Amino acid sequence: MLSVLNFDESIRAQVEEMFDINLEGLPAGKEPMFFSTAIFKIDDAESAMAKIERLRDVDLTDEDEEAAYYVWTRAYPKGHWNPMSNTPGARQIIGNIQVNFDNTLQLETKTKGWMTGLIYRMMDVLGTDIELVSLEFENPLDIFRGS
Repeated sequence: MLSVLNFDESIRAQVEEMFDINLEGLPAGKEPMFFSTAIFKIDDAESAMAKIERLRDVDLTDEDEEAAYYVWTRAYPKGHWNPMSNTPGARQIIGNIQVNFDNTLQLETKTKGWMTGLIYRMMDVLGTDIELVSLEFENPLDIFRGS
């Protein structure tokens, strides 16, 4: 399989798992929750920060000696259940981006679909040379089950 995603062969199973989304029994437009984390090697944290900060749907929330922290947001969809969705200008957080000064990039979302979208967004902004080195999905139901 040819991929535009640059990743080490040792994590192929996790990359394939990202596209394994069981929508059975879910309402249209919904997908199951998975705490999703991706880590990339990047060339230059400062350059990545400059490019990410130009994005209209990403906001810097904090910076310390180790990293810069961002949120990826969107306007709330019409009819969203969250009461905040009725507040003019309110935005829904759909992902977190952390640019580490050790030249790694960490992405976090709550679904596999959003992770796929955020990865492609970062590839579009930072280029396809970034290398995926870790990808994890955790089903919150497994946490409750004690798995």
